[in-house]
Amino acid sequence: MNIPLNEIHGPIKAKGGYSLIEVIERVKDQFYTLNENRVRDAVIRDVKTRKQRVVFNEFVKNLRSKRAGEIEIFDDSIRIGFGI
Repeated sequence: MNIPLNEIHGPIKAKGGYSLIEVIERVKDQFYTLNENRVRDAVIRDVKTRKQRVVFNEFVKNLRSKRAGEIEIFDDSIRIGFGI
């Protein structure tokens, strides 16, 4: 949103209802580099999680195609386990 400073705008849909907002200050964007441990660790964790998800999804896909008559996959349980 590009709201002018010190003006009240809304209502804007928010969790639990609607809100009015006022921009009281703007700050310059801040970017963090991989030189910072917490940033590097978060990126490594995200990449690792994505790779694991790809491998798992490929595994499930192969199971479904090769052994469809022998197994039962509970999709709801998988979604809950992955927070989907």
